[in-house]
Amino acid sequence: MQLIVGLGNPGKEYANNRHNIGYLVIDQITENQKSKIKNQNDNAKFKILKPQSFMNNCGIEIKKESAYYKIEDDNIFVIHDDMDINFGTLRISFGSSSAGHNGVQSIIDTLNTNKFWRIRIGIGRPPENILSEKFVLQDFTLAEKEKIDDIIAKTAGYVLDCISHPKEETIQLV
Repeated sequence: MQLIVGLGNPGKEYANNRHNIGYLVIDQITENQKSKIKNQNDNAKFKILKPQSFMNNCGIEIKKESAYYKIEDDNIFVIHDDMDINFGTLRISFGSSSAGHNGVQSIIDTLNTNKFWRIRIGIGRPPENILSEKFVLQDFTLAEKEKIDDIIAKTAGYVLDCISHPKEETIQLV
């Protein structure tokens, strides 16, 4: 069993923020897998989670879900935004630090490990006049909105590929 987690913040005011790109990918995966999810049971290969706590506290829900379904840490895939990567670029990592991402740090602190997969989606760096904390909570620009649907679809497909291939092959898909 694997757990696919999309990070974001609950609430309509955050729906289209850069920080919610993990939620948007989960929505796309859910749409892509609608018939399979509709018939999902305890023998399913993966569970999907959009934590309903705020980003900085998401680790608690992830720990509860993984414990309930007895999912090992190395079978957890966390999808989130990353300011250190160019807009639209995907990266996968395993066992890495949070690199300052508060949601990822919450997961590391709560699980007491960093031995889980991270699928990072680049949102780029903020302009010099905007603080990082403000930048991630802003909606995508018009130019970004023109590309975001393709990025989300690409990421959703990539995540589904990751969970259906042995992990050694997953790394080579990047």
